[in-house]
Amino acid sequence: MGEDATLNDFHSVADDPPTDTTVAPAIQPATLTYAYSPRGVECEACGTVTQRRWAAEDGLVCPSCVEW
Repeated sequence: MGEDATLNDFHSVADDPPTDTTVAPAIQPATLTYAYSPRGVECEACGTVTQRRWAAEDGLVCPSCVEW
């Protein structure tokens, strides 16, 4: 092969990426605060069919039942 360098001539242990042994904390899923249903869905508090619902203690509720 002569005087040509090989890839191993340029590689060293310092070139290896560090290994992370820490465990990432569990990710909490996003909390649902609003839902839109184009065909309409019953309000979980009063039963009125509505396209827009907000999260409340009773579940997903219509604009009339949500407490601001």
